[in-house]
Amino acid sequence: MKKTLIIIAVCVVLALGILFAAASVVVYSDDTGNHIALVSEVQLFSNKDLRKFTEIELKTDNLDVQFIAADDYGLEFMVSRAGNITFTNEQGKLTVTETANRLLFYINAPGKNDYLKVYYPKDAGPELLSATGVSGEISFEGIAAKEFKIKTDSGNIIMNIPEAGESYNKDISVVSGSVTIDGAAVENKYKSEDEKAENSLTVNSESGTVTINFKGRQSE
Repeated sequence: MKKTLIIIAVCVVLALGILFAAASVVVYSDDTGNHIALVSEVQLFSNKDLRKFTEIELKTDNLDVQFIAADDYGLEFMVSRAGNITFTNEQGKLTVTETANRLLFYINAPGKNDYLKVYYPKDAGPELLSATGVSGEISFEGIAAKEFKIKTDSGNIIMNIPEAGESYNKDISVVSGSVTIDGAAVENKYKSEDEKAENSLTVNSESGTVTINFKGRQSE
């Protein structure tokens, strides 16, 4: 009898293990306590026809973020139980905040397919684009803001700006990593000011690679 119970118990454990692995179960903690959920239970949002916004303020923990030139204003994201996103689009300002949950246990790492994309019209640049990230890549494709303020703790920054480099005053600082502008390596603390420049670019990174290409030059 005892042997039978042991066999049953082992079978149950194996079955639960297979179920957890297949379902991608995550145990996480937030301000309301500890929770068990399927990673497939995601936040999913897509709207490529938002009200016009001229300022963007973004704060993320672990997401990869893309800013993309498009036909209209838009926002798109997918976030698993590894994180949570809130956003507002009021008085011409888009504010997006992603907060990572404290993962206590997981099977099949959650969050690896999560993403956040912000779309902005090709022929119109935002007045201010501010992005702060803890971990994750931040990229800009075809967007030329009048003022860029970019800060990351750990993660690469890739910027393809369709304007001449001379039109930007630049203040770039990387503690551990490298900085490349238009294909040429520059110092980790790089500053360039031109009295004729009408725009500004400020980038600060604790660890990561910063790649900036002006005049539509494509990243390699």
